[in-house]
Amino acid sequence: MVHTDRDGNKTKLCDLKTDHLINIIKYIERKAEKGLIVRSGGGGWDVDEMWYDEDFIEGEEVLEKMDYKKYVKELNNRTNNRRIR
Repeated sequence: MVHTDRDGNKTKLCDLKTDHLINIIKYIERKAEKGLIVRSGGGGWDVDEMWYDEDFIEGEEVLEKMDYKKYVKELNNRTNNRRIR
């Protein structure tokens, strides 16, 4: 599984520091609470073929859109696999 940051850089989840992973989870939770505008568009080279759409989502829709479960799963794997001395 891969994390893509705002600049488009990709990092394997297993390579993220735990603090960074926790911050990503908190960020997604804040976005889910406040809501998020999702923009999409496309089309061809002709102006008549271009399109743009904008939707406001919140709660579970944000969690799903931002792949919340994969980050939580990675964090749980790390905390469940710690050896206690």
